[in-house]
Amino acid sequence: MSTVESRIRNPRYEAVSTVLLAAAAILLGLQASQTGSLPAKLVLGAIGVAFVLLAIRATASAEAYLTDDHVVIRSLLRTSTIPLSKIERFNPEVGYVNLYRRAYLRLLFVDGTSRRLTQFNRALGQEAVVRSQASALNAALENHRDRIGA
Repeated sequence: MSTVESRIRNPRYEAVSTVLLAAAAILLGLQASQTGSLPAKLVLGAIGVAFVLLAIRATASAEAYLTDDHVVIRSLLRTSTIPLSKIERFNPEVGYVNLYRRAYLRLLFVDGTSRRLTQFNRALGQEAVVRSQASALNAALENHRDRIGA
């Protein structure tokens, strides 16, 4: 059984995603109740159920954690599991996320490639939060390397 060494979350991302998706599901449900035909009600109901499921998934999104042998990164639609042996470090950076300059995390791999983790972002002026997230993940990564002697 794997133990979780370090976990970071972005509760604001979770909350906004959940509220927006739940609101969409409610609006679709209201529209379906006012629609006269059965096929239209079924289609709108199915779309509403999909939004409810995404809202439930959103409550567990924007999360990253290290276990004994890999890091798990969860976003709204995707969960990535990356072996720790492929990761060099987590780096806080400032750049554009959508249309805004924000502080965010970048995952650096040992082969020189990288991946932006934009679900872990903060407004400029709150870079310390992203730096502390990177520090926590890097410390857990170093603890793992010390334990295995790498």
